[in-house]
Amino acid sequence: MKVQVSAFDLAKAKGAVVAFVQEGNKLTTFAQAQDDQTKLFSETDRGRFTGGFKQLQLVNDKKDQTIYVGVGKKVAQGQWRKLGLSLGKKLESMGIAEATILLDGDASDVSVVEAACEFAEGADQAFYRLDEFKSDMKPAHKTKFKKMNFMVAEEELKATKAALKDFEEVSQAVYMARDLVNLPGNVVTPDYMEEKALQLKTHGIKVDVYDEKKLKKLGMNLMLSVGNASKYDTRMIVMTYNGAAKTAPTYAMVGKGITFDTGGYSLKPAANMVGMHADMGGAAAVLGAMRLLAGKKAKVNVVAVLAVAENMVSSDATRPSDIVTGYAGKSVEILNTDAEGRLVLCDAIAWTVDKIKPAAILDIATLTGACMMALGAHYAGGFSNNDEVFHDLEEAGNKSGDRVWRLPIGPEYHAMIKSDFADIANIGGMYAGASTAACFLEKFVEETPWAHIDVAGVAMGGKLGPNPEIKGGTGFGVKLLAEYMMSKAK
Repeated sequence: MKVQVSAFDLAKAKGAVVAFVQEGNKLTTFAQAQDDQTKLFSETDRGRFTGGFKQLQLVNDKKDQTIYVGVGKKVAQGQWRKLGLSLGKKLESMGIAEATILLDGDASDVSVVEAACEFAEGADQAFYRLDEFKSDMKPAHKTKFKKMNFMVAEEELKATKAALKDFEEVSQAVYMARDLVNLPGNVVTPDYMEEKALQLKTHGIKVDVYDEKKLKKLGMNLMLSVGNASKYDTRMIVMTYNGAAKTAPTYAMVGKGITFDTGGYSLKPAANMVGMHADMGGAAAVLGAMRLLAGKKAKVNVVAVLAVAENMVSSDATRPSDIVTGYAGKSVEILNTDAEGRLVLCDAIAWTVDKIKPAAILDIATLTGACMMALGAHYAGGFSNNDEVFHDLEEAGNKSGDRVWRLPIGPEYHAMIKSDFADIANIGGMYAGASTAACFLEKFVEETPWAHIDVAGVAMGGKLGPNPEIKGGTGFGVKLLAEYMMSKAK
């Protein structure tokens, strides 16, 4: 989807016109100006349309086609994305190729600039498609809609254009992550993840791949233990983006990349195994974020690490109660082989802390069903050993729309993962599973400022989420991570 911005001028409107209506059928200033010319709204039977939030009404005459979008009293931060998503679905179902959005500040609690960015992002996600496996629908992402034109007040024009300049970079980065999450496990293998990472070299990102031989030499046995039963090699993929001076601090991201998760010998029930190709949602978000940072030429130095493996079952698979010592020299009693994400992450985190020495480190993972039970699909779970890091992460979430809710860690939860026979156990029992998983990771962070983002409930869309129109991967985390990193730009 292409996005353009121009000063308000109804004579230059192209395609379907989108006008906003507040609760009680009160037209915004631009919508009223349009109705003064067309009378499409004032002379139409509106039925149950009252201007309520997300209500849509299409009005046609021989020359004009207008979609009235209800905004309620005022649209708060984050809600413009929902409006854009609803409208995008409507435009696509109608086969409309172009639309002009009449956007003034009457109905918004945020600036016109923020509203335009949110609205465009929401609409664009409605047009996402993954059709390559459908014989009658190619190419992928096929949609008739091509262009969205925002009309804003003259004084808002420059800032809105600047804000939307990199819109396509955001779109493609999120699409990349959604594709990776949506593609099945027989396509997105550890080999495929390596290929996608190597493609980022064309964006100016350095990519280094640590294969199993190198991982064994490094002593990354916890990561290797997860992929023992797979025919695909486990690997760690390290991506480096230098957008700032060499003397500027380096920040790090680590993503869980389990390309398929059977649970290992702690085998998942059949119904729970469906969709486990999405267990690399954290790594997908990191890949997308790195692409976005490079596309925006962000002035920050970032190292991203993907911990990639496939968790299968064979005679080589790790057994429950096995004890394995990883990169950090800590022994882990693996009480549950389905708690594998933390095993690949802890080695990757320990290596990153040791070799990169980042100013702060963020890890992101579809880690626990417990987090999904606690927060549903509206927030990711956030954990941190540093208030400043979490504050900045929370701000990035509010701005990007990928929201994070802080959950507790502390000595009470660390006590739950003590082992009788090793330094630490990889699970802490049936209670507080999201917090004990975070505590497990914290053991490997040492003193580095850190935050863990559990996206188990938000990486996939569906009826439980805030945007049930999104099917499959949501791309959650791409904008969150990029926004956090860009806030550190020098």
